[in-house]
Amino acid sequence: MGLQVGKTLSRVNSIQPAQNDIWFIGLFVCLWSRTILLQFFKAVLLRVPIVRYAADFVLTALILFFLTMALPYLLKKIKPSDICLYMLLILLFLCHYFFYPSNRADIFDIGVPFIFIVFPYYFVGLGFNYERMYPLLYGVSCVTIFAQFFYSVVLGETMDSTTSVYVGNMTASYNLLPHVCVLFLDTDKRKPIIKITAVILGSILIIAYGSRGPIVCLASFVLLYIIFFKKQKRSFRYLLLVLCAALIIWFSLDYILDFLNTVSSALGLSTRIFSKISSNQFFVSSDRDIIRTTLYGYIADKPMVGYGLCGDRVITGTYAHHLAIELWISFGVVLGSALLLAVFLIILKGVRYSDFGREKGFILLLFCCSVIKLFLSGSFLNENLLFLLLGICVGVMRKKACECDCFKQVFHCHNAVLYSQYIRTPFVRPKIRKGYHK
Repeated sequence: MGLQVGKTLSRVNSIQPAQNDIWFIGLFVCLWSRTILLQFFKAVLLRVPIVRYAADFVLTALILFFLTMALPYLLKKIKPSDICLYMLLILLFLCHYFFYPSNRADIFDIGVPFIFIVFPYYFVGLGFNYERMYPLLYGVSCVTIFAQFFYSVVLGETMDSTTSVYVGNMTASYNLLPHVCVLFLDTDKRKPIIKITAVILGSILIIAYGSRGPIVCLASFVLLYIIFFKKQKRSFRYLLLVLCAALIIWFSLDYILDFLNTVSSALGLSTRIFSKISSNQFFVSSDRDIIRTTLYGYIADKPMVGYGLCGDRVITGTYAHHLAIELWISFGVVLGSALLLAVFLIILKGVRYSDFGREKGFILLLFCCSVIKLFLSGSFLNENLLFLLLGICVGVMRKKACECDCFKQVFHCHNAVLYSQYIRTPFVRPKIRKGYHK
């Protein structure tokens, strides 16, 4: 019995984060920095005479190297149900490819990257352990923000007047968003100047790139994190501080907009956001409203079956810019709503079963940078962070279930040991039974 308890306890200890693999950490860092830091590294390679012709190959080989070395660790986390889900998704793309002939070109262009690049982030999320990876993520995000700021202000090409006022740089803003958000999760008081400076510079860049979606995602993350994951006393102080700052900004908005507009123009960044705010058009999006209105009409015509994967692209020439509409167009209202509900339930369970605050905060970070983003812009077929989020939540749920099973076994084994010792006690049979017969 004691040996069985020892085995069960060792099984409980085996699911603790101490077994995290160093190669998997390297893989995750490469994926986390793929959109900015690795692109800077690629720019350096392009200036090397011989290597510049194989710059893309070098980056791909680097990620594949870490993936190959981390594969034994990942295989321990991947279950047969995950493989079945992957096969079902491949089958789904094949069925839509054959049953929706008008969608074939878009399905092929989107399906290949989705199968081999986007959805595998789910497998990476299954092996994620935030407590071990946070110091590296914190350092990588700080370096990313400083490097991006230096590039945008010093090395990068300045925007012309048309791009600055009407276009902006939405891709760079969304790429920088997770790195700014991850710094809010830092509860350590070491090096506060570096952290505060990085947060300020990153927030300025997100605003100055001229895209409204990342600003909404960043504001949503900060407010939700303060409300749900800060202590009550501190959360009240933070909310009071945010409210006072909002009031100050509101009453001096014109002066602030003029100052930021002047600074952004001098640095060659976008002034689109300031123009939208000053003209009271920050929440107005006529182009996307036209797209959504058109898609609503098509959904009303075929609400049950939809128009297949990439149907929104066939109808309007672009994606829906709205997660629910894209699911309804692709699978119909019933199945699309069921998939959307399943996504929210998985995320809620992931938050509920997380062990500590920073992990909950990281799930909230990915939620704001993927799910909230997909209700404003983008497509779930291209969103890596969405499937990383789902993989992390599923991994958290499995870890919790495994811990519960292990501790139940420990409890039953411990009771069995106590019972066996009680039965074998010499006090039980001779004295009690002898006195009873008398």
